[in-house]
Amino acid sequence: PRLVTPPSAATAAAGGSWLSTALIAGGGAGAAIAAGGSSGGGGSGCTGNGLVDNYTATVASPCMGTSIPASDISFALSLNSNCSVTGTADVFGTTMNTTATTWSYNSTTLTIGSFSGNVAESANSFTTPLEQIFPAVAAAIEASIDLLPPAEIQDIIDNCGSVAAYVAELEMTWVR
Repeated sequence: PRLVTPPSAATAAAGGSWLSTALIAGGGAGAAIAAGGSSGGGGSGCTGNGLVDNYTATVASPCMGTSIPASDISFALSLNSNCSVTGTADVFGTTMNTTATTWSYNSTTLTIGSFSGNVAESANSFTTPLEQIFPAVAAAIEASIDLLPPAEIQDIIDNCGSVAAYVAELEMTWVR
């Protein structure tokens, strides 16, 4: 099943996107995006590192056993030589800047935000948890779940335990 259904005719007629409606209804997710969030990582090992590059990232849900179509959620990101991570997230047709964060690399350990994992410096792709790196984007996704038809929400709860667990488990696959 899709994570989110297309906007209703009523939402479209009102001139708004369903995501902006979700952010308002979600009670603060929009503010979290606007305010940024915490950053983590940091340190040395970025200049001259083989991971410095531009990436696209798609999202998958392990508990649902599906990839989310890139047309629904995708990222355009850069691991920069100054140890910053910059980019945008496209979440159901709404493009937003990602939360400012940092990255570092030590031996074989990549740290981005609050995520640390084993990644080869020459890797052309790698997988990270979405929420640990971009919590504001995760909050926007969680806020939008209320707009799904009840059957889709129940499917998420049946397969993942809760909407929060579903969002917490979302994985990003970064590809150069």
